[in-house]
Amino acid sequence: MQRTVFLTALAVLVLIFPGFAATPAVPTPGRYTDAIAIPFRYVDGELMIVQGRINDVTGYILIDLGIQDLVLHQDYFTGSGKAVVQGPAGSESKAGLLRADVAIAGLQLAVPEAYVVDLDLFWNKGTPIIGMAGWQLFQGKTLTIDRDERVLQVTDACPVIPEDMEVVELPFEWNGPIPFIKVEIAGKTYRFSIDSGAESNVISRQAARQERLATVQIGQDSLLGFGRPKVVPRVVIGAIGDDHLLAGQSFLVVPLQMNAELPGPRIDGILGGQWLKMYPVIRIDFAGQRVVLLRSSKGAIAGTSART
Repeated sequence: MQRTVFLTALAVLVLIFPGFAATPAVPTPGRYTDAIAIPFRYVDGELMIVQGRINDVTGYILIDLGIQDLVLHQDYFTGSGKAVVQGPAGSESKAGLLRADVAIAGLQLAVPEAYVVDLDLFWNKGTPIIGMAGWQLFQGKTLTIDRDERVLQVTDACPVIPEDMEVVELPFEWNGPIPFIKVEIAGKTYRFSIDSGAESNVISRQAARQERLATVQIGQDSLLGFGRPKVVPRVVIGAIGDDHLLAGQSFLVVPLQMNAELPGPRIDGILGGQWLKMYPVIRIDFAGQRVVLLRSSKGAIAGTSART
């Protein structure tokens, strides 16, 4: 039986936004030790890569919290079975399935089903990427992204927050395998996925057309999937003030095709590295279902009812 995994890529350089497997595979609990520190570096702007080993292959792995699964590059792995990877314009690429043993620093997991696809289109040729790891590797844990120190920290519980830091707590919900936060803009609630594998932000075409957002086009960029590149507009949202959670952000306008497959309410957009870099420390508490944003400067942030 053929299955489909949605792995949609948009590009200025590289932009991956959330996808999911029709039949999610849950990794076997591995050997976690508290406070695992994983050094990372940036590639193609704001995309985080770490060194690790998958089966007998050692190389760079992109941390992509916008997808659920482990996706492997077919240049390094051979899968079996039938699956399909679908691109943003409906184009498709065949994928194989493979059991994978993953070791990243002190993090060790056995993943029953990883997807093996051709990732050549998406990666900087100077940095060999053997695959990308979705949020399933961190489920039940807290993942802290420390941008200043360039370290990922995996812990069993959410660490104590320093008293001198401004804190914004954003509860997240699930739409199938896609976690999202709610953001208020111009009196209406919109749902955004947070995606460390996206270099830019995205807003759905449907949301961008709403008059209340007062979107203004400021340029255009290339969208890259498994088919031909497409050109999409880049906009700013005029209804966002200077004190808003999304202040100063621009968005690519894209039809989010994954909404047709998700069981719950539609996702209105994606917040990528362009937005994440505003916060030197970001904690994603998968057990508590919350995103914690930390920065030193004080000041109210609009657009969310979460406490600061």
